[in-house]
Amino acid sequence: MERQERLRNRGLVFLACIFFSCNHAPDKITSDDHNLVRLKGIYYYNGNPYSGKLIEVDSQNNCTGEIELIDGLKHGRSVFYFQDGSIKRTAEYKKGVYHGLVVQYFENGTMFSRFNYVNGQEQGRQQMWKSDGRLKVNYDVIDGRKYGLTGVKNCLNVYEDTVGFH
Repeated sequence: MERQERLRNRGLVFLACIFFSCNHAPDKITSDDHNLVRLKGIYYYNGNPYSGKLIEVDSQNNCTGEIELIDGLKHGRSVFYFQDGSIKRTAEYKKGVYHGLVVQYFENGTMFSRFNYVNGQEQGRQQMWKSDGRLKVNYDVIDGRKYGLTGVKNCLNVYEDTVGFH
C-alpha cells in the first residue's frame, strides 16, 4: 500500500514538472513580445504574472531599460539608458514600489538626482543638482516631514488693493 502511494506521488510530481515546464515563461523577455501585457501596473506573460527580466526596447530594437520582475511587479534593480547607452536612471523596487536608492543622471553623465525610498515613501537624504553641478535640492525626510532645502521658492505675499472690498 505504501509503495503504491509513493509511486502515485512520484507520478503526480512528474506530471506537475511536465505541466509547469510547458507553461514556463522565459527568464528574459523584451517589451515588444506579443505575449506580454501590462494591466494596472502588473506585467503578464501568456496571462500569468511574469517573473524574470524584462528588456525594454525602442522601435529600432535598442535596449532602453532592464527591469527585474517578480509576480508581475517590479522587484529588485532596474536600469534605464539614454539613446547612446549611458545610464539614465537606476532604481530599486520592492513589490512594485520604490524601495531603496533611485538615481538619475544628465546625458553628460553627471548626477541629476539621488533619492531614497522605503516602501514607496521618501525617507532619508534627498538630493538634486542643476546641470552645472550646483546643488538645487538637499533635504532629509524624517517620519514623513521634509527638513532642509526643498528647492521650492517661497511664495511672495501678494498685496491686494482693498478698494471696493468690504
